Amino acid sequence: MNEKKYTNTKVIVERYDELEYEQYLQRINTELMAGKGPDLIYSYFPFDEYQEKGMLLKLDDMINNDPEFDMTDYDQTIINVYRSKDGFYVMPVSYIVDSFLVNSTLV
Repeated sequence: MNEKKYTNTKVIVERYDELEYEQYLQRINTELMAGKGPDLIYSYFPFDEYQEKGMLLKLDDMINNDPEFDMTDYDQTIINVYRSKDGFYVMPVSYIVDSFLVNSTLV
């Protein structure tokens, strides 16, 4: 984050390592429903449900109005997985390709 440009902004990172995923999700859901949830979430979460309930910010205008942000810098196949008919609400920051590796002596 550009601290010189956003001098009145403070980033507080909260970790929930002690919680199981279901506990974490319940906590985040409760906080969001109360209007006190985090501004950013870095985790897997049910973004479709959050989007349908109007809990997520549509990112299209921010992306289009930021001259330093170039969406073509990102894998469009992955980006399009998160794009809905209503717009773009989730920015994927990583992804995993699940695969099987088989020892050739087994075949």
